[in-house]
Amino acid sequence: MLDPGRAVQFPDQQPPTAAEPAHRPVEPVDQVTIATVDLSFNRLSGQISPLFWTVKNLYMNNNRFTSRVPSSIVDRLLAASIQILYLQHNYLSGIEINPTVEIPLSSSLCLQYNCMVLPVDTL
Repeated sequence: MLDPGRAVQFPDQQPPTAAEPAHRPVEPVDQVTIATVDLSFNRLSGQISPLFWTVKNLYMNNNRFTSRVPSSIVDRLLAASIQILYLQHNYLSGIEINPTVEIPLSSSLCLQYNCMVLPVDTL
């Protein structure tokens, strides 16, 4: 059985608590192998690690993540390998995705309320 505490490690080795939320990056030590990761509403910061590319349901909304969405995660979303990708309410600066590509009907993507300019064709 997988120990959830070992799936994602924090730089100081202490997970955030409700009383003392994190203001730090999330740095998986290896490829994440659990199906669902929910790190939403934790005030986490830094970049989204490409090591989350194997997750089926990824909830990272309402944090302070910055930079661009890793291409490995976008590729898996477009291949319908990621079913839920919630990245809304962060400070993400971009995503490399062709505005004419269709997201599979079995997948859900939310990017609202970030710091990126969406391609014109998606508006």
